[in-house]
Amino acid sequence: MRIAIINRFTEDDCDYSDLKDVSDTEYIFFNISCSNRTTKNFYNFNYSDSELNLCIMDIIEMHKKIPFSNVLTPYEFDVELGGAIREYLDIGFQSRESCLSFRDKLIMKNKLREVVNLPRYSEVSNLIDIIEFIESYGFPVIIKPRNSAGSFGVKLLNNYESLKKLEIINLENYLIESYVKGSMFHLDGLYCNGEILFCSVSKYLSDCLTHEKEEGEYVGSVMVDLESDVAKILTEELKKVLNTLSNKNERIPYHCEFFITEKGDPIFCEIASRIGGGLINQAVENSYKFDLFITSLINEHDIVENEMGAYSGWILFPSKSGKLLNLELADFEWIKFAQFDKSRIGRILEKSHTSIYSIVGYVVQGNSSDEVLQRIEKLIEWQEKRIQWG
Repeated sequence: MRIAIINRFTEDDCDYSDLKDVSDTEYIFFNISCSNRTTKNFYNFNYSDSELNLCIMDIIEMHKKIPFSNVLTPYEFDVELGGAIREYLDIGFQSRESCLSFRDKLIMKNKLREVVNLPRYSEVSNLIDIIEFIESYGFPVIIKPRNSAGSFGVKLLNNYESLKKLEIINLENYLIESYVKGSMFHLDGLYCNGEILFCSVSKYLSDCLTHEKEEGEYVGSVMVDLESDVAKILTEELKKVLNTLSNKNERIPYHCEFFITEKGDPIFCEIASRIGGGLINQAVENSYKFDLFITSLINEHDIVENEMGAYSGWILFPSKSGKLLNLELADFEWIKFAQFDKSRIGRILEKSHTSIYSIVGYVVQGNSSDEVLQRIEKLIEWQEKRIQWG
């Protein structure tokens, strides 16, 4: 088996070394803008951002000589490209149409209108579309790009004053949605042949719009009991979404988000055919003892053991505008992973502009969701006293 991977992650972002243990599979890396990354134990070809077309042509030419069994594109913004290449090479797996359904939020929600509960939404092409939507449904509303990720470009509008301050010049390829009041959850795992191979359910600490709000909110989540009512409800809703958007013979990773309203109703937010961002993968690995990202790159249809060894949660501390003078890392015994770039000390940083842009992050372990949440709250109090800004 021969698999091509179009990779944009640096060695600090992602360690592919565990793939070397996959029997009968040859992985070839096509690294784009990764500072001449060499993924050890694998063949590597490196390209600059401007050489993407050359990269694609090389894959096509290599496929003609010795066919690839799959072409993988783990980076969110390459998902559609991967579908197009696979379709052109007649490889199979996730189709171009399926990739588009997981990337374009308008297409996604149009396909799901009769399947799951959705917030009120509409396509946007200019300011008048926004005004008319607000006149029909009121504030607050969310403005979001149809094909972005990590809450990039997402804007929360609470009133006409915030609408006047909206700095999006070109509103084409945007959506507007009614803001949903309630709790937000994410489900992460693998899906194939109409079956969920693995699923982890977590509750966000906030609604992923902390970069749009006042300081004091954090991005992160805590795993919930898979036998709880909310986890069972959301898993059933997830099955409807996956069965509608994907071709049944596809093996794909997914990161799906739902709201649970104040009345207890599930409302679909969005889904992507990739591993979730932030520290979701590290939290899953801590609780389930396998790397979800690496597992998603292996062409096997086995169901992954869905037994949680411990509860995990994660938290990202958002950046502020100013000079980061010092930051002390926490070392509580229940912290299982820490992410911090020491080179940022002494540098002038910007305020977080996406949900996952942060200065430091942790994975926390506990014996229950409540214990993990209590420890995260303790960590927040401890860490904020040990970050110095100038």
